[in-house]
Formats: sequence, structure tokens, C-alpha cells
Amino acid sequence: MNIKKQLLAEHSKANCEKIASYIGKDAKKFDELVQLMIYEEHRIAQRASHTLQFCTDLHPSLVYPYTQSFIDILKQNPIDAVKRCITRSWEKITLPEEFQGEILQIAFDFVQNPQEAIAVRAYCITILFNITQTFSELQTELSLVLQDIIDYENSPALLGRSKKVLKKLKAF
Repeated sequence: MNIKKQLLAEHSKANCEKIASYIGKDAKKFDELVQLMIYEEHRIAQRASHTLQFCTDLHPSLVYPYTQSFIDILKQNPIDAVKRCITRSWEKITLPEEFQGEILQIAFDFVQNPQEAIAVRAYCITILFNITQTFSELQTELSLVLQDIIDYENSPALLGRSKKVLKKLKAF
């Protein structure tokens, strides 16, 4: 299968599932998809990132070798679809400890930026919570940020996620 050609064929859940099934656990095919997400024009990058979510749902371990690359990509402020894909994949895995500091900063920046996409901010709340399980000294800072969201935001997704995580933090 030519992944790029298949991405252009149609934009649908069925097509994403078809491509994800083709990629399976194959790291080389997954890399091809990542390259399309990073270096292609907007429409292909968007479709590749959507498909990448299906791949990482099936095989989360495929993400690990790309942790530094994904950090570098997020620092370049990519399109929302790419940010959403990366943050969604990170919320589902245990992040390598050597990258947690950089990811922590990126996630805090995204969560506190009201111009950022709601989904990206919501995924980052979970990422931050997961990191605070290793670094409990950050729980107070996260609690303060979440309380600000609860007090000043009106997005149901952010409010719900913030309240849920804040409740978990208070249980510790």
C-alpha cells in the first residue's frame, strides 16, 4: 500500500482503520506515516496525524522512539491536528523519564494558553497528571492551574477533565 496515496483517497474513519491495520506493529511503515505527518502539506499532515492516532491506540509502544522528535515538532507550533495527535498519544503511555521535564513544560504551556485547541489542552491535563505521579512535588502547581481553569474557563471538556484530575490530586 502507498500510504500517502491511501491518505489522499478519502478522509474517513474506515480509511484510517485500513491504514492502521496495514501498518500494524511495523516500525518502518509507522515511520513513513510519521514523516507524512511532519513534512507534508497541511491536508496530508492532518490525515496522517488522524491515522497515527489509530495506530497508537492499537500499538502504543510505536510512539516511544519518536518522543524527542515529537517534542521538537511541538516546539515549532505545528497545525492543531498534529498537536492533538501527539498529545493524545502521550496521554496513553508512560513517558520516558528523560523526556518528562521538556514534556512537562510543553504541557503546562499548552494548558495555560487559552488560544490552544481545547482537545490539546485536555490531553495535556492528563499528561501533567501522569507526570505528577512520578514527581509529586508538582502536584500543587498542577492543582493551582486546574483551579484557574475551573474558575475562569467555560469549556465543558476542560472543566470536566480539570475537576476529575483535581479530585484525584486531592486524594493523594
